[in-house]
Amino acid sequence: MWLLLGFLSVIFHSSWASLSDQVYVQLEPESVGCFRLLNGTHQFGCQSSRGGDVGLVVRANMDTDVRYVDDCWKARYPEWDGGFAVLVSHVNFHSSGARLYEKLRASPCVSMVLLYEVEPLPDVDGMPNSDDSTCPNENSGIYANCSNWNVDGAAVANGLSFTDWPKPVIFLRNTSNIEKLMKCANVVNKALGPPTDWPVWFPLCAVSVKMFSYAAGNSDMCMRRSRGPIAELDAPVTLCDPLQDLNVFIAMPPKAADKQTEEPKPRTAKYLSIATRMDSLSFIPEVSPGDFSTITSIMTVLAAAKAIAAEGSGFEAAANASDRRILFSFFHGEAFDYIGSSRALFDMSKEQFPASFDEKLRAQKEIITPDQLEAMIEVQQVGAGEPQTYEKFYAHLHRPAYDKDKKLTDKFVDAAQSLGSKLNYEIELVYNETDNTLQLPPSSLYSVYRNSTTNLRSGILLTQFKEKYQYTRINSMIDHSRHSDVNAIRLPISVRHGAEILVAMANDYVGFKPKNVTIDEAYINQLFKCFISSKDWWTCDLFAAVLEPIKPYMGSKKAKTTYIGADGASLIRHLVFGLAVDATGVRNLTTNVHEQVQCDQLNHHQTLYHFLWQRSGNDSSCLRSTVFTTKALSPAFIDETIDLTNTTFSTWTEASYSLSDGTKYSRAGPRLFVMERIKNEQTTVVVALLTSLIAVLVVGRLSVQTFIFDEGEDAAEHGEPL
Repeated sequence: MWLLLGFLSVIFHSSWASLSDQVYVQLEPESVGCFRLLNGTHQFGCQSSRGGDVGLVVRANMDTDVRYVDDCWKARYPEWDGGFAVLVSHVNFHSSGARLYEKLRASPCVSMVLLYEVEPLPDVDGMPNSDDSTCPNENSGIYANCSNWNVDGAAVANGLSFTDWPKPVIFLRNTSNIEKLMKCANVVNKALGPPTDWPVWFPLCAVSVKMFSYAAGNSDMCMRRSRGPIAELDAPVTLCDPLQDLNVFIAMPPKAADKQTEEPKPRTAKYLSIATRMDSLSFIPEVSPGDFSTITSIMTVLAAAKAIAAEGSGFEAAANASDRRILFSFFHGEAFDYIGSSRALFDMSKEQFPASFDEKLRAQKEIITPDQLEAMIEVQQVGAGEPQTYEKFYAHLHRPAYDKDKKLTDKFVDAAQSLGSKLNYEIELVYNETDNTLQLPPSSLYSVYRNSTTNLRSGILLTQFKEKYQYTRINSMIDHSRHSDVNAIRLPISVRHGAEILVAMANDYVGFKPKNVTIDEAYINQLFKCFISSKDWWTCDLFAAVLEPIKPYMGSKKAKTTYIGADGASLIRHLVFGLAVDATGVRNLTTNVHEQVQCDQLNHHQTLYHFLWQRSGNDSSCLRSTVFTTKALSPAFIDETIDLTNTTFSTWTEASYSLSDGTKYSRAGPRLFVMERIKNEQTTVVVALLTSLIAVLVVGRLSVQTFIFDEGEDAAEHGEPL
């Protein structure tokens, strides 16, 4: 009896599993979606309801489709009174303007939005496609009123990334998923028409998504709730994590720290920081390619660092003689209220940059304090100017600081202009000569000017825009360089000229006078190919080599993204670190090192240099580099005296998610299924229950003897022995 029931239960379970497979189509895992971010005062981003959301799949591509959103598709689907999953391309989501975006966000009948990637990117130049606000990082400014630098680009004035969506938004890259959803919308859920507005009846195709987080309100509330009773009840222990990673620096050359004595020696070295940001943002944070928001500037700074490293002992001798040094700085988290740069200045003010003094080490870098930071030149949006001005650069200044000390800034600009007359580029100072109305654009320089312990003599923001952003896709899902032949020619030229300006200023600062400035154009073209032209950052030879050591640990992080994240393992930072080592590392000093273990041992008991085992094809070598990292975690999360509602330091956190498979967002993938009328479903349930009841009654009346067949009696009747 029990064996029979067990057998029937197995049959029933396998039949149900088979039925589930037939009813639901599990789409391939999609690792990205819009998720919840919080700062000290607000919550932003998207999430589903706690139990997940269901929507009938429909398409909305243009402004003309807004009328369907207004009436909740009642004329087309008269029998359906549930929500809708709106399928729209990520380009049209932006280019249709705020009208479509606002309708989708506000409509009570839109239960989710499914954005699908379009390739190749159509011509959207000049259209407002930026997910940032008209004034980026407005809460961390240095002026009473912010200029609208991004006025032509912002799709929404306050920033699409800084809105709260009470519904899930999933980004679809997988072509198989996109095709299935298209069939769902265009075949099953489409009128047989003409006309196309004819009613569509059951069965209908729907999709379900679950992407829920307990994080809510703001970072302060979320962090407190993580420590409260709710953590032990029905929510994850961690509701949200601070955005964090690492900054990357190259010291040229590094200065060794003196041994500490009772009477510390004064620190005489001065530093010029040549800086750029590593990160960008978008409405879907992990879809932040950042081609012009950050990548072209990274290329420029790397090319300059490589050129200075190639100058070798001559540059180093001049720097040591003048006691002036270059600190190439790649800050992380700058799109979120300058996380990286503010932390670097905070560490300097605490005498913990690049690290606290450790008397156990044989050699270590000198601690750098804010008053040693004499100048900073930041690079932004290289190649993002007007097409006809790709050889012109603008040096933006903070007028009050410039008025106090013009000498060093003028010297920098004169050096760049002198070289520009030979190399065919222009550089123009940008500031208002009569008043202070012309502002310094949003930049990491803000962190320096907001820090009261600094004594910066010169601060320059080097860009290819003048009075406002010319590029309208800054911090956007579609911040791609359109791969035209013209871009392939102009962009490397802009990068080369930007690098030439930086090298000219750096040489002048340390007192080095080479016969000429040579930028490796082949290297720039290689960076362009790998960063911009390649579909991913893993397959080109250069990037494959520098990423090889961390490849096993990156999991699903294969797509291009410059988002900082909260796990401390962003792809862009790993890439910049490896490229910095490759571009500036010295091989000829470690020719006697033949194994990785030997190379790693050189890092023991000293931090003045970093030794790294680098693979290149079939060859491997030990590089000695001056590249180092520091934490890019806001001081607001390490100093308990800092209120999380402050406006001095970043307070951004990322929500943790509660999903059936335990991953952060909808990696399980949306599920497609076909819906019938409620009455049909009820009938099916009743029939299933009746069938189950009859089966139980029948089984209950059976006995063991029912299933015993004694073949012995029949054999005996025919004379065979028992």
